[in-house]
Amino acid sequence: MKLDAPPLGNLALDFLHTLRRSRGELLDVVRTPDLLAAWLVTHVGEAASPLLRPLTPPEGRLLLEEARRLRRDVGILVATYAHSGSLDEGGAYGVNRFLAACPRSPRLVTEGGRPVLVERIHPAGGLAALGPIADAAARLVCTFAPVRIRECASDRCGAWFVDTSKGGRRRWCSMAGCGNRTKASAHRSRRRAG
Repeated sequence: MKLDAPPLGNLALDFLHTLRRSRGELLDVVRTPDLLAAWLVTHVGEAASPLLRPLTPPEGRLLLEEARRLRRDVGILVATYAHSGSLDEGGAYGVNRFLAACPRSPRLVTEGGRPVLVERIHPAGGLAALGPIADAAARLVCTFAPVRIRECASDRCGAWFVDTSKGGRRRWCSMAGCGNRTKASAHRSRRRAG
């Protein structure tokens, strides 16, 4: 399975896409501590530099469990925001937990009914390698209107993406991938029926 799937435009959405639907099954791209470390080094870059050293089995297992927890919380945050325009308290709490691990971190709060980021400075925690993902999730919901955050319309995909198209009518995470497959399948079905 490829670690380097095409980016969806936001680190948090890319991380959500590490759990993918394929032929009716869920596939976890970061199912081991080593695969998670490789994904983080590739996608997060310098902030993941602590992962360049080998992790002990307990460290790796803990990081993998925490990454899965973050992925779940980001998924809840993004889905709730996209569908209702409000923040899910549990998802925001989980994202803020990882933001707190970063030396310079924003905290996601609601002011006047809108999500905003308030920045703080403090010592880095052990989860700092996952902090940039939480930061990307917080900035996503503070930057884009809920109607611009969408789930791919392909029943075989389910990836989240930001619709930055002028008309705001994008349906697929990638026209070259999911869009073409969906349109080709519909065309084949029409030809068979006609």
